[in-house]
Amino acid sequence: MRININFYCENKFLLPIQYNHIIQSFIYNNINKKIANFLHEKGFEINKRNFKLFSFSRINGKIDVIKIKQEYFLLIKNSFNFILSSPYEEFITSFALNLTENNKKLFLGENIVEIYSIDVLFEPEFKENMKIRMLSPITIYSTLNDAMGNKKTYYYNPWEKEFDILIKENLIKKMIAFNNFNNLVDDINNPNLLKNYDYFGNKNFFIKPYKVMKKDEKIINYKDTIIKAWFGEYLISGDIDLIKISYYCGLGSKNSQGFGLYEILN
Repeated sequence: MRININFYCENKFLLPIQYNHIIQSFIYNNINKKIANFLHEKGFEINKRNFKLFSFSRINGKIDVIKIKQEYFLLIKNSFNFILSSPYEEFITSFALNLTENNKKLFLGENIVEIYSIDVLFEPEFKENMKIRMLSPITIYSTLNDAMGNKKTYYYNPWEKEFDILIKENLIKKMIAFNNFNNLVDDINNPNLLKNYDYFGNKNFFIKPYKVMKKDEKIINYKDTIIKAWFGEYLISGDIDLIKISYYCGLGSKNSQGFGLYEILN
C-alpha cells in the first residue's frame, strides 16, 4: 500500500538538508504504539535479521535550498509532500488515521504542519521487465575487514556486479520475512523457512543501471553515519512477486531510513 501525504504550513520553515531521521521520527510518532513497538523491538524477522518493511520518498514541493553559516537547509514554502510505502497495510492505515485525528498538532521536527490531503495510490501493473526511477536513493553495502582487521562498510555502485547480486539476496529475505509474518510462522527455525528460501531463492530478479550518472550519487548523513546511495533510472526484471515486494518495501538496504523507494516509468 502506498499513500501520498500532502502538507500545508502557514509560514515558511527550515529543515536540515539531512532530514531523513526527521521524517522517520515523524512516521514512528504518528502510528499506533503497538505497531511502533513491534517495528522497533521485533519487526519482520528472518535468521536474526530484522526488517521494518517500509520506505519513504524524498520531500517534494515548493522548496528552496539555502545556505546559512556554512550549513545547507531546505526552505519549505506553503506546501510539500512525501510518499510512504509498505506491504504491511495495517501500518499505513494506522499512520493515515493518526494524521487525520481532529485537533491533533503535527510536528515535523520543531515545526507545526497541517494535513491538506492523503491520497491512496493505485497499485500499478507489474511486469517482468520494467523501467524505474528512484524516489529516494538506493544503497547496498557489505561489512568487510581491512588489512588491520578492522570492520569497514563498503557501499557498492550500480555498475559493480555485487550491486545486483546483493539487492536480490536482500529482496529474497524481505519476501520470506513478510511471508512468514502473514503465515504466523513464529519459529524462525521452522522447516517451512527453508522451503520458502528454496522457493524464492530460485526466482529471478535483476537490476541494471539505465540512466545513472556520477551526479546521481548522494552522500547522506544519517545520525552521524555516512551512507552512499544512488538516484537515477534502472531496468528491473524478474518474477512478479519479487518485483511487487520491492515496490512496496523499497530496493536495497536501510529502507526505513528513507532509501530505495521507486516509481515505475513504463
